[in-house]
Amino acid sequence: MALPTSLRFRSSTESPLPPAKNVEIILHPRIGAPIQTNLVEAAGCDLQVRTTKSMSVGSCFQIIQMTGFPPEEKHWKGVVHWAAHRVGHCELGLALSTTAPPETLIASTGSFRRQLRFQTKIAAMMQVTGGSKVMPVTVLNYSRGGMCLQTPHPLAIGNEIEVRWTPSRQTASSMSQQVVKATVRWVTPIANMSLAGCKMESGHEYPFSEIDVIRTLKSG
Repeated sequence: MALPTSLRFRSSTESPLPPAKNVEIILHPRIGAPIQTNLVEAAGCDLQVRTTKSMSVGSCFQIIQMTGFPPEEKHWKGVVHWAAHRVGHCELGLALSTTAPPETLIASTGSFRRQLRFQTKIAAMMQVTGGSKVMPVTVLNYSRGGMCLQTPHPLAIGNEIEVRWTPSRQTASSMSQQVVKATVRWVTPIANMSLAGCKMESGHEYPFSEIDVIRTLKSG
């Protein structure tokens, strides 16, 4: 059984860890000691937090918090789907089973977004639906339902595309490509490259995480 997780605001006399918000979130994973984190950003079902301890992608946890009026105890299940190791700390992308606690969203500038963007740099191959040419692209970030691509090849708004990539956690013996289907929503030229924002088809949530996030949440 997962141990409860607490969330509290730091007092004004405590030193924050900029640029993280003054919100402390204690994660209690299924196995191991509690992990203290500080909120970086929150939106929808997403949290980005900073910690001096690492949690591996795929780790499940639970948030239990008193919220609402009158206050009542509510539970949020979550899973780590993204991790970035920085100098002196680690940043984690957390997917929750339902919308993040309202106090957390209010404390974050990211609450104006529906979904957070998580930086990555993944080499992939792209093909426009109906075309025969397969082109290399770089995935610069992803969200629950979208992604941003960098490509030297022109794309048009409305193009339907397939992006193929191989998760790095797969071994050589089990290596298989993942296929993400999406529609181009915007295109911005930069020098001799283009950035393209794409919306994924349903069923491709958190498409460039190393795990199946939705399945992990349901099974956790």
